[in-house]
Amino acid sequence: MSITELSLVLSSSFNPYENLAREEALLHACRSGQMFLYLWQNQNTVVIGRNQSALRECRIQQLEADGGHLARRLSGGGAVFHDLGNLNFTFVSMREDLDLPRQTSIIQDALASFGIASEFSGRNDLLIQGRKFSGSAYYYSSTSCYHHGTLMVDVDLARAVRYLNVSAAKLKANGVSSVRSRIINLKEANPDLTVERLRRELIRSWERSYGLASVTVEVPAEPGFYASREWLYRKEAESSYEQSAKFPFGEVTIRFSLQSGRIARAAVFTDAMTDDFCEPLQQILDGSLPSECSAEIRAAGIPHGDELARMMEEIQ
Repeated sequence: MSITELSLVLSSSFNPYENLAREEALLHACRSGQMFLYLWQNQNTVVIGRNQSALRECRIQQLEADGGHLARRLSGGGAVFHDLGNLNFTFVSMREDLDLPRQTSIIQDALASFGIASEFSGRNDLLIQGRKFSGSAYYYSSTSCYHHGTLMVDVDLARAVRYLNVSAAKLKANGVSSVRSRIINLKEANPDLTVERLRRELIRSWERSYGLASVTVEVPAEPGFYASREWLYRKEAESSYEQSAKFPFGEVTIRFSLQSGRIARAAVFTDAMTDDFCEPLQQILDGSLPSECSAEIRAAGIPHGDELARMMEEIQ
């Protein structure tokens, strides 16, 4: 199936819970041959990935004291800071129409019109001269999917550093010593660039890529679920043990307590782009003896089983 219909959605809200709810609504609204481009902004918000620990990734008390918001998205990946100097994009289509290289090139072509050369790197980053200005993540329903990400035009980097807890292992893996040294605002590359100018050029680039004119549509959203503590703090519980490790596929943290010598209340957190190992790993760990769980992980054949088994062996 090829794309025959371009539907543009522009959010006028800066509420992260409404914006994330609308993004999910687009998954359910998408039809065969249709693609949505959703452009949106959040005000003073830390957004964490589906399987990350809110308590580990964000200085929540500081964020809320400054009037900010913690939010959790459906997709995997790491924590990001949003303010009005950042533009978020979401491409929504049926699964068979997902074309990540093409969608990435739409962004790069839009930036090229401002004289900015960028490159795709690693799992999901866009860089200028080795410094990150955009990160992407992906989510798949049974029939549709989305590819979304950030575009840092003029983000308050001091606030990003203030609210985000970036692990030393992640910084080391990127060969840098601080959050600030590894990210860049697009305005540094072109001082005349604004969020509004970038928004207009993204739409033009998208239409050029598919040879179609877009139609602006409105999609309602109910933010209640995304604002709930159950979603924001999912899997958080008091635990006695914690082990973290950095792998090529992402960082993994396992928390658990012991009851009568067996693992209880196991929780798996990760910034990995795909989370297909999280639930089966938790099921294996719950009720297992620490001395036996590594063998059980390997025998189960779950994704990244050898790495995760070695990780558990280190805490025996």
